[in-house]
Amino acid sequence: MIDSVSRVGGAEQGLVAMAPSLVRSGVELHVAFLKESPGGFQEELRAAGAGVRPVAGGSRGARVAGLRAEFRRLRPDLVHTTLYESDVLGRAAAFAVRVPVVSSLVNSAYGPEHLHARGLRPWKVRAAQAVDAVTAQGVRRFHALTEHVAEVMAARLRVSRRRIDVVPRGRDPRLLGRVTAERRAEVRKSLGLAEGVPVVLAAARQQYQKGLDVLVSAWPRVRAARPDAVLLLAGSRGRRRRGWRGWRRRRGVCGSWGRGTTCST
Repeated sequence: MIDSVSRVGGAEQGLVAMAPSLVRSGVELHVAFLKESPGGFQEELRAAGAGVRPVAGGSRGARVAGLRAEFRRLRPDLVHTTLYESDVLGRAAAFAVRVPVVSSLVNSAYGPEHLHARGLRPWKVRAAQAVDAVTAQGVRRFHALTEHVAEVMAARLRVSRRRIDVVPRGRDPRLLGRVTAERRAEVRKSLGLAEGVPVVLAAARQQYQKGLDVLVSAWPRVRAARPDAVLLLAGSRGRRRRGWRGWRRRRGVCGSWGRGTTCST
C-alpha cells in the first residue's frame, strides 16, 4: 500500500513502472492507497493487471479498521508499505491479522533539517518518529533505496541495519535507453552546452526535503572554482515552488525557471 497514486512522487512512479513486471511474474498485485488523486495512476495500474483499492476516508482508526477488513478478505501473503501514513496504518492493520510486512525506506526522515522545516513543529516530528519506530519493530524486512538511507533510518527507527536490504529503484532499461557518447552529445547540443563544460544535474521535485536550497547555497562556491560550470534543475513543481523561486532570486543564483531549467548565473 502507498499514500497516493498521484503522478508527482518517485515512489508512485516506481510502483507503476514495476507493476507490469510483478504481474507478469505471477504476483497477484493489489494496490491500496489513502489519498484520492484525480488524474493519478489508477488506470495504468489496472491496465497492468493490478487491483486498485482506495481506502475510505475518516480518522486513522477508521482507516486501520478498513485495511484490516481488506486484508482479511484478500488474505495476502505479504503487505508492502511505502511512505509514512501507509507505513504506520498498513503495519498496524497487517499486524492485527498476522500478515508479514515489508516496508520501503525511500527518504531519510526525522533529522535536524526536518525539525527546522517551515510549517513543522519539532514535537510533531518527534511524535511521528516515535510512532514510526514503534510500528517498525514488527516489520519483517526493510527495503532502502540507498546505503545512506539505510544507515540513517536504521538509527532513527532503532532497527538493526541487518534487517534492511538496499535495492536501487528499478526502471525499465528499454524505456530509459543506453548511455552513449552520441546521445550525450545530442543532449548537450540541445541545451546549448559545449562538450567540455562541467554540468551538475539535480533531478528533484521542488520540495523542502529534496535539499535544493542547500545545493543552490553552495553553487556560488562551485562557480568561483569553475566559472563555466552549469547547474541544471529538473523536476515537477512541488508545494514549495513559489517560496523556492523567491529564495533563489534573492540570491541571484538562477536566471530562469521551468520544468527543466538551466541555472548558471
